[in-house]
Amino acid sequence: MKANMLNLIQLLRELNGRKQLRLMLQKVQQCYFKLRKKTYCFNLKQLTDNVYYRNVNNNAGIFSYLIGEAEDQDWKEVLLAYYGLLIEAEPVTRDVLDARIEELLARMIGVSADFDVDHALSRLRQFDLVIETDGGLTAVPLVDALRRLDREWKGLLRTATT
Repeated sequence: MKANMLNLIQLLRELNGRKQLRLMLQKVQQCYFKLRKKTYCFNLKQLTDNVYYRNVNNNAGIFSYLIGEAEDQDWKEVLLAYYGLLIEAEPVTRDVLDARIEELLARMIGVSADFDVDHALSRLRQFDLVIETDGGLTAVPLVDALRRLDREWKGLLRTATT
């Protein structure tokens, strides 16, 4: 989780400013292609082969590998939800956000997916990266999001060193 959080912080730093939203879209595309390749295209045989060829020959190694893959997908969903909120001019409802992200995935990479918006919003709330109003949901501005994630990261480092 710490490494994924650091990657998210680094990505958000790279995207600081409206001129770089195109870069963010490209990063989202890259992340989704990796997600699709690693999750949707794997069938049981491919996953078994992958585990075997990595010389993961004990239960702890297999579980570690599978948990890592699941965490990667989890953070990609959070990034997609944040991006979906960030590009909206007005607050949007949960259902609108869900539909727009699914539409984005279909339009950009031709994948029909059922996006888990509730889980992604739960993570955004956990890190205080979404603003909820009567009108709907909006993303915390990028500069504020970076500060909040930096604070969270530093808290994790203090906890790990004590």
